[in-house]
Amino acid sequence: MSLDTKRAEIRKLEERARQRAEALSKSEAMLEEDAVRFDAFLKENDEKVQEAIRRAEAEAKAKADRVAEIKRLNGAIAALRSELGKKEEALADCGRREGRAAGPGSYQGFLDSVTPQEHFEKLAAARQERRAARLAAWQAGCAAVARRRDDAYLAKTRAEAAFSGARTQQEAERAERAVKEAAAELKEALRAKEAPRPDLDALEAADDASDETMHFKNPRQLLAVFSQLEEDNLFLIQNCQEAEEQLEEVKARHRAAVAKADSEVDALKGQITRLEGRVAAAHARAERLRERATEGGSGAPRLALGVGAGEGPTLDELGSKVAEVYGRCGFDPDASLTMLQMLTSMEVRLQECLAQVEPMPAEWVADVERSREKERRQVAREEKLRTQTEDHEARVQRALERAAAPVFKKTGKPPMPRSALPKRRVVQERSARDEEEEELAAFLARELL
Repeated sequence: MSLDTKRAEIRKLEERARQRAEALSKSEAMLEEDAVRFDAFLKENDEKVQEAIRRAEAEAKAKADRVAEIKRLNGAIAALRSELGKKEEALADCGRREGRAAGPGSYQGFLDSVTPQEHFEKLAAARQERRAARLAAWQAGCAAVARRRDDAYLAKTRAEAAFSGARTQQEAERAERAVKEAAAELKEALRAKEAPRPDLDALEAADDASDETMHFKNPRQLLAVFSQLEEDNLFLIQNCQEAEEQLEEVKARHRAAVAKADSEVDALKGQITRLEGRVAAAHARAERLRERATEGGSGAPRLALGVGAGEGPTLDELGSKVAEVYGRCGFDPDASLTMLQMLTSMEVRLQECLAQVEPMPAEWVADVERSREKERRQVAREEKLRTQTEDHEARVQRALERAAAPVFKKTGKPPMPRSALPKRRVVQERSARDEEEEELAAFLARELL
């Protein structure tokens, strides 16, 4: 009994152990399944998080793109609105009234500037005709109203006269009806008012707004005008370029002329300076010669020709000789001329003769010079012989005078001669003054011959 109980107890315990083992295995399986599901949940959650992050980044990028697109579209809308405003302004400028109000700077003003004047004259004539027609219609309406009133007054007056002159009952009734009708007509005529004077300016503005007053009906007309204006502008541009080129040439010539004139002025200034120096030197030399020519305190001034004071020709003799040569050169004698002026004239004549000789044949000139030189030598020889003859005659005359003179006898003790001094070598120093004196003596001697 106890064994069976124990066995039963063992079986129960085994059953309970088996059940617990099964429960434990089930629990482990459930735990494993829960772990797998939890891992799957975590993995799915991570994937969802990553997907959410990617979706958030994509949404942020899309938002930024949309914001940039919105900004771009807003800028484009602003630009389009600005362009639309400009187009509207241009369209307003192209209008007739707006264009005229805008002035010559608008497109309509440009069209008016290229429109022929005859078109505006026609428009002005048509406008004047419309004004005259409206004014005539208004005046006709006013005249019709006044005429209707006059007719009503006249009809009423006639009806009243007929009523007062009626003789029978029927005539009186007819006249009374006529008076009533005339009174009603007069009342209607008086009720009708004259039309107000029309506002011609407003009507003209309305006509200008409603009518087409533009001269250009076809775009080809405007293209033809543009072509003509382009040709005119090209012609004017060419003329302007040619004028500019001519101006540049004139400026270049002017600059060259100014440079040439400046160089010539500088050269002339240099020549003037040199000539002034020469003139000053000539004046100084003339002053020195004048001082040397007037040696001695009294008598006629004589030129010192290197042969001693008082032995050269006087200035009067030299002046008479210069005057003689001046007359032989073909000049008319003039007492008012000085010796220097006559010498200057002769020098000018000599330069003219030399200038005339230059183009002549050299051989012929040499032959003439040789013949002239022979003549000059012949004259010089004759003059020398005459001078020698005169000197010889003078010496002979002096010898005869000495022979005819009484003999002079010396009385008393003859003077003792001085002792001879040692001879010294004298070195002659030639100065500039001696050279000038020799040059002047040679020149005067040549002129005197």
